[in-house]
Amino acid sequence: MIVPGIPLDAYPAFRASTLDTLEEAIRRHLGAHSVQLPVRSGEIEARANCFKLPNSSLWFCSYGIPLTLKFPEPDHIRVQFHHAGIGATWIGDTLVAINPRQGCISTTAVEIDFGPGFEQIVWRIPKDVMVRKLAGIMDCAVTCGLDFDPVLDLATPQAATLRRILDCLLHAADTVGGEAAGVVLSELEQAMITAFLAASNHGC
Repeated sequence: MIVPGIPLDAYPAFRASTLDTLEEAIRRHLGAHSVQLPVRSGEIEARANCFKLPNSSLWFCSYGIPLTLKFPEPDHIRVQFHHAGIGATWIGDTLVAINPRQGCISTTAVEIDFGPGFEQIVWRIPKDVMVRKLAGIMDCAVTCGLDFDPVLDLATPQAATLRRILDCLLHAADTVGGEAAGVVLSELEQAMITAFLAASNHGC
């Protein structure tokens, strides 16, 4: 269970109160653009928080309105975890629901449908970081391409470990400071990478 409340609220990436400012923030901070926005006027309450880890980043996104965003192919692996509401990701012709029982893994261009009240936590980790970690675990060069199953089954024991480490990272981001912060966050990040490789289906 991901910690309740608004994750990473001490690390705002952007806030938006109108559709125009939201579109600009999405483009500038996320490298995405809107495919479908509601026809409405008045204020909205959209937010994105971002916490930088030594090698990756954690995002919390909540837009307060239904919308669809299109993301280009990234240089990172995108792992989506449900926090609230209804959402789904299109990877080509494949639709992956984001809910408490499953997340989504993507390494290509996607469209994300933010349904009513949908909020998500997204972990972005560079592809080369993941390859280096896998090579270290296997103790040999990784010559195959990482081809992840887009569905991350969160009901498995391996995924339960992944979720607990994610909870620890979110908690540590808000509570650990000083000289200890760098060491603690680095170790938790490495543990999360290992747990993710154990919980996901990939081509190596």
